Amino acid sequence: MFTKYSLAIIAIALNVLCVLSAPANDFIDVTALPDGIEPCKEDENINTCIRDVMQSMIKRSKDGVPELNIRPTDPLIQEKSNLQFENNFVQGKMALRNVRIVGLSKSTVDKTEFERNGDKVKFTTYTRTPKLQVDGSYKAEVFVNNNKMSSKGIFNVTITDISAKTETEAELYERDGHSYMRITKFNIDPTLGDMHVYATGLVPDKALNDALLDLANQNWRQVYKSVVPETRSTWEPIFLKNANEFFAHLPFDLLLINKQ
Repeated sequence: MFTKYSLAIIAIALNVLCVLSAPANDFIDVTALPDGIEPCKEDENINTCIRDVMQSMIKRSKDGVPELNIRPTDPLIQEKSNLQFENNFVQGKMALRNVRIVGLSKSTVDKTEFERNGDKVKFTTYTRTPKLQVDGSYKAEVFVNNNKMSSKGIFNVTITDISAKTETEAELYERDGHSYMRITKFNIDPTLGDMHVYATGLVPDKALNDALLDLANQNWRQVYKSVVPETRSTWEPIFLKNANEFFAHLPFDLLLINKQ
């Protein structure tokens, strides 16, 4: 019982990627960068420039940057998202509603690495986030040996000391006289300092519900590393689709100027 509910509880905490990549309702075609945002030149200082621009955009995006199709990110609100998870012992699906994430604007960018090979580009980014708080409501179905367990309620997740290495590979293509970027591969390797989860409705009995939460909060590290790859088939296609829709309206050559 602990394993199946731990997977469900921790999966709640890992919906952030889908929420972060969810697009705005309507995109505009970006033709120029807003005042105060400068493009980077592909020279020996490019990694420092990209890092500084990303750090500036994290702070600026707190209240949204409508000129770049960026909605407010702190708090970040998502009305709904869905998640699936599966391993050799348990499988399940989860619907999340009215998810609210607080703390993204406090993130810092430690280092960036940029590579270009013809029309292929790769970004590697190292970031730290002191604290994220995620809350909302959920409805879950968990299957173990063909036995179905259903639960629903509200949840709150607090994650601290988050360090992440993010690798993004993309290809460049031409359209209407501009160069655009299409992401082809995305991987994130987050390391968490600590995580605490609260949820109602895991089971009808409140005492058992609280006991399951205690077990999950004491042993989350044992399950956490398996949840990211097990849920990848759900969040990665959503992230790629939404991210590429965003970049389809933002010319790459507005962001980076080729020194050649």
